[in-house]
Amino acid sequence: MDVHAWPGMEVVQVARKEGPKAKLGWLMPDNGEFVFEPHAGPNRIAAEAVLAAVEEHLSEADEAMATGFVMLAEAVDSDPTNAALWGQYRAAELAVRGVATRGDDDEFSRLMAELSAEVRDSSVREP
Repeated sequence: MDVHAWPGMEVVQVARKEGPKAKLGWLMPDNGEFVFEPHAGPNRIAAEAVLAAVEEHLSEADEAMATGFVMLAEAVDSDPTNAALWGQYRAAELAVRGVATRGDDDEFSRLMAELSAEVRDSSVREP
């Protein structure tokens, strides 16, 4: 193990006692069985459902985004208390969902129509 220290700084390495290791398990919703084998967790299943819903809007260029979304879902499943992972997962989910509305400017057009006003001809003087 490489240890980096400032010149003149004493480095003390403490041996850690081997302790128990947690084993992640899943309660399967379809049959109520609790399994310890590797299995897609709830966020991976949800990510795959989102991808299936927007599949017709995905292009080959979106492959990296879709893969990253699924990998983040797996990471959240394996470490559900990691707030940073949750933030990245939610951002990836919003990006994937945004693919479904890509090119759909109806909402933007409505907003612009609502905000626009008639422009008067400044060459014509008001009475």
